[in-house]
Amino acid sequence: MVALTVFLLVLEGWTRHTAYRSLMAQNSIAVENVAQAAEEHAEGAMTTVSWLIDGIVERVETDGTDGTERRRLQDYLRTRLGKKNSALQGLFVHDAQGALLVSTDARPATGVTSIDRAYFTYHRMHADREVHIGPPIVSRVTGEWIITLSRRWNDRNGNFAGIVLATIPIRYFERYYDRFSVGKHGGMLLALADGTAVAGRRLRKVVTGSSMAATPVFEFMRRNGPRGTAMLMTHVDRAERLMSYRRVEDYPLVVVAALAKEEILADWWMVTRQEVAAIVVMLGTLYAMGGWLLSHIRHKQRLGHQLLLAQADLQAKNATLARLARTDALTGLHNRRHFDERLAAETARAAREGRCVSLVMIDVDFFKRYNDAYGHAAGDDCLRKVAAALRTAVHRPADMAVRFGGEEFAILLPGTGRDGALQVAEAARAAVAALFMPHQGNSARIVTISAGVASVSPASVDEARALIEAADGALYRAKEAGRNRVAVGTDA
Repeated sequence: MVALTVFLLVLEGWTRHTAYRSLMAQNSIAVENVAQAAEEHAEGAMTTVSWLIDGIVERVETDGTDGTERRRLQDYLRTRLGKKNSALQGLFVHDAQGALLVSTDARPATGVTSIDRAYFTYHRMHADREVHIGPPIVSRVTGEWIITLSRRWNDRNGNFAGIVLATIPIRYFERYYDRFSVGKHGGMLLALADGTAVAGRRLRKVVTGSSMAATPVFEFMRRNGPRGTAMLMTHVDRAERLMSYRRVEDYPLVVVAALAKEEILADWWMVTRQEVAAIVVMLGTLYAMGGWLLSHIRHKQRLGHQLLLAQADLQAKNATLARLARTDALTGLHNRRHFDERLAAETARAAREGRCVSLVMIDVDFFKRYNDAYGHAAGDDCLRKVAAALRTAVHRPADMAVRFGGEEFAILLPGTGRDGALQVAEAARAAVAALFMPHQGNSARIVTISAGVASVSPASVDEARALIEAADGALYRAKEAGRNRVAVGTDA
């Protein structure tokens, strides 16, 4: 279920991401096409008007503006104005003092001068003969926003004689931009290269004549060149838009087309929500069925786990019982039963492998007197201490110290000859004597042990009983010799 969930989520994420990239690529192409159309429109308008201004300048400089030539020039300007919806609003010729000489207006305003206009000052201060595009201004004749194209004309001596001016209404560009379907929150913009807004459609708060130099699109343009497309945050409403800009070739103009990201992704989001809802319903159904099945599986697992716990507890208890069956409860040494099993096994192994087996039989000297003098509780404590001392004499894992019965102990030494067994027995005797437990009934005045050592050769291992009897006989001789000593018996 988890793997299926992860697979479906990864598949859905990859599918929607692919659809997102494809959608953004398609809209990038679309917005670039809109920007290119707006660029070609602005360039065409500026080129046409520039050619017209160049022709008027040449005519004015050649024929002059006096008398009949002025009337002929005015008729020429009116014929060039074109049809009603053309780019031109008006054509004007001003003299060196800014006074209006000729215009296309049928009722020219009296006293109209351009001496205070920025474009007039520019041409008076600059000797170049190029067409100058000025910032948008409000016409003194019509009262509407216009953009101006102007060029200087000179007298026969090459001195400044005035300007030829052409005006394009801002609504000319706005009407053209209205033809494009850029969405409710998309828009188009025409601006000067310095960021001054000229015309904008469907972009709220874009004011003609205001500066947009600090907006993200113009900052992006300064970093990335005259053309580009990017998803940018617009300054008007702080919304993300896919924006494509173009710097108009040969003219200080920039066109921008923008599509709102929320509108681009509206259908994408709708499909995504529908697909995610379908996946959630499907997974919910599967998880409900899987949960029902899993609850039954877990119930069986709990029963199986409880059974395993019960088996483990039984095994632990059996192991404890087995350990108790092999261990003497008082001393913690192995008991007589385990000793008999090990002795039979080791003598049989010695026969197979050709090794020796040795046995040390040990008895606490005068233990009955100890019990009579100090009590049975002290006697038990004495046996525990003796057992602990015997453990110190047994070093190999195969060697085994056992409580044989009562105050008797034994040490089984597989693979050990008589000399090695004698060393172990002497070490055990010395370890018990080193305890210095008081024993007034013993001539040594402390608790001591006597030990008998016997070894069995590989040729005579028909039974383990012979080894016990030999070691026990050696123990008897150690007692007869005065106790607190080790005696070595004959080989079994």
